[in-house]
Amino acid sequence: CMALHQDEKKPRLLIRFTASNDTLDTLSGMLGVIKGFGTGAVKLRDATQTVLKNFCSIGLGAPPRRPGDKPSIGECDMQLFNKIRQMVEMYNADAAPDEQRAGQLLRTTPVGQELAPIFPKLRLVLRDKAHASRRVTKRPWDADPVLSDTLDSFILGKESIMMLIQNSDAFRDRFAMRVKNSTAAVARAVRNLSMAKQRFDSTSKPIGRFILWTDAVICTAVDIFKERSGKAESLLAVAFLCILTEEKI
Repeated sequence: CMALHQDEKKPRLLIRFTASNDTLDTLSGMLGVIKGFGTGAVKLRDATQTVLKNFCSIGLGAPPRRPGDKPSIGECDMQLFNKIRQMVEMYNADAAPDEQRAGQLLRTTPVGQELAPIFPKLRLVLRDKAHASRRVTKRPWDADPVLSDTLDSFILGKESIMMLIQNSDAFRDRFAMRVKNSTAAVARAVRNLSMAKQRFDSTSKPIGRFILWTDAVICTAVDIFKERSGKAESLLAVAFLCILTEEKI
């Protein structure tokens, strides 16, 4: 049997798989990635089928033999394709409505001229609750315009001070030095902000570090303003210093 684990982040769809045989030997890996497939449950279903066909295609994307030729489009092994279709019994995706609906379509709705759905033996369409729980941490910020603006101005915005520090080795080193010399009650070595913007739950560290070492962030912004005078980084540091108010802090 086989389980598919799907993660959709516009405009890309990543599908991983876990398979097991009768003796419980397991195999896991990536089925494929596709982008630009559109939106909605039907498009997601069709994209899943495309990824599976690409996985079963021999020579797909092979370099051209002669200069100027296009890469090989490959040839789908229909026997392998149909075998995998019969093996898939579990579909696991985010709790987004279109992804859950796509899972139902994969096991119930015939495709094209066929009388059977893509995965006729699909039994379970599951919600990835751990993945979906990120919304619980994000939506309270969006509910208050002031909090949302503050989070964007200080942490998440492309021109925010924390993103400016995160994306520069020199600024990270300067921030680490300021933290080391800080008079805050919590003292520890900080090398970076440990933030991945595409995962909202990763913002807990930069938010916490901003709160714990606000003085170090402000001092780092002043350093950037002085050392990068006339440059874009200096202007962003000034913009941060100008919007500091008692309410926002």
